[in-house]
Amino acid sequence: MKVDLESVASDLDTVTIDATSGRMEEFYYHKNTSSFGYFIDEPEIRKRAPRFVSELFRTIPGARIQVSRRIGNTVTLRGCQPRIWVDGVKTQDTELDEVANVDEVAAIEVYPSWAGTPPQYMDRETRACGTIVVWSRR
Repeated sequence: MKVDLESVASDLDTVTIDATSGRMEEFYYHKNTSSFGYFIDEPEIRKRAPRFVSELFRTIPGARIQVSRRIGNTVTLRGCQPRIWVDGVKTQDTELDEVANVDEVAAIEVYPSWAGTPPQYMDRETRACGTIVVWSRR
């Protein structure tokens, strides 16, 4: 038996995804309006190709990275442990590499002090220590 197949493929219009809206809109708003924070987005993460998320902090002024006894490294900002938020949820007593995997991170906001930290991420307990906001790729 012989079967002849005919190609019926057609060209499709280009699809453009606007990352400045939707779930990442808040990140890009902060990036475009903040003069105190440091912002690392997905293209920058891919370019640096770190093994651990903490390695992205090597270029952040006031950040110190040390090898952890558990997973990856520890990160301090201005000498103390910053508050870490992941997708809007405040973490408790954890290190960045314990809650964020390089392959799952879309973007990171870093605020070395309370200055410039968006109100929803302010924490009186760690105000001198800064804030790290992680946006995951879900």
